[in-house]
Amino acid sequence: QFEFHQPDSEFEYNLSTFYLSPIKKFYALNAAATFLTNGPYKIKTWVKGQSISLVPDLNYPDLNNSGAALRPHVDFIYIEEDSVSLRLYDKKELHFVRRLPTLLISKYQNRNDYYSLPSLRFDYLGFGPELNSLPEVRKALALSLDFKEWQSLLSSVGTPGCPGFPLSWTEPQRACLFQEKKITLDLKLKFDFIYKYSLQGGDDHRRTAEWLQSQWKKNLNINFQVRGVENKSYVSEIKKNPPTVFRKGLAFDRPTCSGVMENFTSLHPENYIQNKSAVFDQLVQQMRQTSNELEKRKLCRKALDALLNDYKIVPTGPYNISLLASSNFTGWHLNELNQLDLTELRANSPP
Repeated sequence: QFEFHQPDSEFEYNLSTFYLSPIKKFYALNAAATFLTNGPYKIKTWVKGQSISLVPDLNYPDLNNSGAALRPHVDFIYIEEDSVSLRLYDKKELHFVRRLPTLLISKYQNRNDYYSLPSLRFDYLGFGPELNSLPEVRKALALSLDFKEWQSLLSSVGTPGCPGFPLSWTEPQRACLFQEKKITLDLKLKFDFIYKYSLQGGDDHRRTAEWLQSQWKKNLNINFQVRGVENKSYVSEIKKNPPTVFRKGLAFDRPTCSGVMENFTSLHPENYIQNKSAVFDQLVQQMRQTSNELEKRKLCRKALDALLNDYKIVPTGPYNISLLASSNFTGWHLNELNQLDLTELRANSPP
């Protein structure tokens, strides 16, 4: 039984998050086999930065009564380069590629092992603190972009400039940014324009960075330096000293608008744009407390407008995940939060 000091309409999502899963402590990766789980698999070995081997948990029930022992063993392998993953996949040494670069979609999309699945994310371009007092510069950088061209660059299902969540989350229809054909900007700024992104995003993030660089040069005559950074260093940098513009991927921990918007509240550790607004914080709090769905949608629209109308972010839009999965295996499921469920995994034939 739980008692609350104030309403929390999303409490049940907290109960289902893996952060609150009961675990037994283990103090070294070489003791990972002692790690107790409550899922269909348990850890056999864990080699830091290389691989994790899983074996079926025979105590976990099988939904189809066909025997938990039929679940195949699973090895997760750490691979930094998408090209290496594809090479191993084509050689049948890898059976699941979680991210297919955009340039290769046309090569694989007609095969039966290609999947394009919707994903809930709120990826965005953020502006650093040096632009906090320069709303006209933020507006120019945001609205000088050709969003349709950006969409075609990445073969995206949704238009950049629009948030990466469903229309049904806002009332009225969700807000988007649109390109303005004529933008003039009298620049008298004494700092370098720098755009940074995480190298973890692969070739697609690099291509986007180069495209943004060309757009701002062509449309605003601004010379941007573009830099890709190793992900761990990148996250630390945008938290402590964000560049002029940066790209940030935002995965959802629950499928709700407040779950997204709370990342931009004043005290949130991932508020990388350093948004400080008591009004915005109150909107997010009200969104979480109310159980009225229509009221939630209206509050979501107001919170989104607060970010977009002040040009604090540029959403990169809704998109699908493109992946490859060997037909030798069935029963896997990837949900909209990009969580992989292997409960019903089966090997159809020797891999």
